[in-house]
Amino acid sequence: GYERVNGKSVAKYWKDGAEISLTDGSRHAFGKSAFVTDQDVYVCGEEFNSAGIRVAKYWKNGQPVDLGINCYAESIFVEGSDVYVAGAEFSGSSNILAVYWKNGVINYLTTIATQAEAWSIAVSAGNVYVAGWEKVNISSVPRYWKNGIGYTLGGGPTSTGSLKSIAIAGADVYMAGGENTATVFSQAAYWKND
Repeated sequence: GYERVNGKSVAKYWKDGAEISLTDGSRHAFGKSAFVTDQDVYVCGEEFNSAGIRVAKYWKNGQPVDLGINCYAESIFVEGSDVYVAGAEFSGSSNILAVYWKNGVINYLTTIATQAEAWSIAVSAGNVYVAGWEKVNISSVPRYWKNGIGYTLGGGPTSTGSLKSIAIAGADVYMAGGENTATVFSQAAYWKND
């Protein structure tokens, strides 16, 4: 997460209640997601540069790795030596693209024809799953991508919402988020295998 210190947001993580700062407080920064493997601690998020522009990044054991400018990172997953990060990239003044990075290389899940964000990522058996939302017509719908192919979840053509988290257990894929329908506003939900 982060903590406000002297008017700036400092990216941090906590281990057993003890805080570890990832940034020095000279610029706004935010930690969004953590992943631990063996003795390595990975945290992804964003830090604003000297021009006030967002830079997506992750920290491995406190050492920063920049992913892209005009981007932000929301979720991190590590499998073996591969580091996967999900987030978004701004394109122009009003478009936002769902993306993920694998070992620092960006992969676009959407085009500038739509707006979308990626909120969570998980990898299993070589398959990359990313959860988020995408704008369809005038509504934002719960959306996930498996190996770059998009799938829409939800209760029907009038439902809206987003997916915030994804987890895989064996052959089962779970996603959590929320949905608005014609009869229920802001309903918490999870999906199992769609």
